[in-house]
Amino acid sequence: PGSTARGPDRLGAAVIGAGDALAFAPPADLPANGPCRADLVAVFRDGREVALPARDLCSGEDLVLQ
Repeated sequence: PGSTARGPDRLGAAVIGAGDALAFAPPADLPANGPCRADLVAVFRDGREVALPARDLCSGEDLVLQ
């Protein structure tokens, strides 16, 4: 785990299986017409983490977690 504070868990109790996809909207507190970047962190069941820093959540880009 990183040393900086993280935002809320946006996945909750849901589980994304291998090969599955999840569509999600950017956080509602992002300013309108403002930057749409966020640092994303995925935590796997085995405790491993994948960080995707400064991702543009409004770009429509698929994010692949491996």
